[in-house]
Amino acid sequence: MKVFTTFDSKWVCELLSKVLGIPIELGTIEESDILFEDVHNQMRYIYLKTWKIAGLISFEPFHHFSGPYDFIMCGNTEQCIGPKIVPFVFLDYICDFGKNLATPPKDIIVPTKFACTFVSNPMSDVRNRFMKMLIELNLLDSYGKIFHTIDEPAGLSMDQIISQYKFYICFENSSHEAYISEKPLAALTNHTIPVYYGATCASKYFNSKRVLIPENSSDEALIDVIRHMINISHNDEQYKQIISAPVFVGGFISPNSMDSYASQIRVILNNR
Repeated sequence: MKVFTTFDSKWVCELLSKVLGIPIELGTIEESDILFEDVHNQMRYIYLKTWKIAGLISFEPFHHFSGPYDFIMCGNTEQCIGPKIVPFVFLDYICDFGKNLATPPKDIIVPTKFACTFVSNPMSDVRNRFMKMLIELNLLDSYGKIFHTIDEPAGLSMDQIISQYKFYICFENSSHEAYISEKPLAALTNHTIPVYYGATCASKYFNSKRVLIPENSSDEALIDVIRHMINISHNDEQYKQIISAPVFVGGFISPNSMDSYASQIRVILNNR
């Protein structure tokens, strides 16, 4: 069978091959029986023909398109309630389920700078309060438009900048059950410590020894995290232990494997 997709064709073919138990190849609209489209594409292909199987995927904490889809992969299970929903953690896709997260070298040099962030969206009250607390303590370099405190150095990439800091503040724009974006990956790939808030599943997903997660959105919880950050910053050996710890609760591999997603989609298709 063939699939027409607006998403990553290799990833889609591998996923659907696991779902159906047969080889799935990329095809044109005319020759394909399966559709797998994403919410960011301007064209909606669901109505162009009758598909034997139709799926929709969203990298955002929402899907804003209706249609006769057989399954929808989305991170916001509060909005997307129903038998067709497969809770989808976008981080699983972009880091290949944790397989490409390299262990830091043993002789890594501990960064001298404290914390940084790149934020241009003002919509998160929790993130805004946290950033203000850090700025008042002179502990945050904010490179984004929100609470801007420092300009980006000429000639340095975002990754090169982040790698100079002990902590990277990577709060989501909004909090939803299964929505984890690319934000913590920026810290993990640059061997710094992510300070994360967003997905309500985060503490079950991330190893709390590797990713700092506030207990809740209260000022008290945010202050506790700042205290913990300060303590870590004064102990280089502790810092090295933290960035060498497994990222996920079950080790370096994400608990949401492609086999897990395929199994959930298969159940949905069998119950149509």
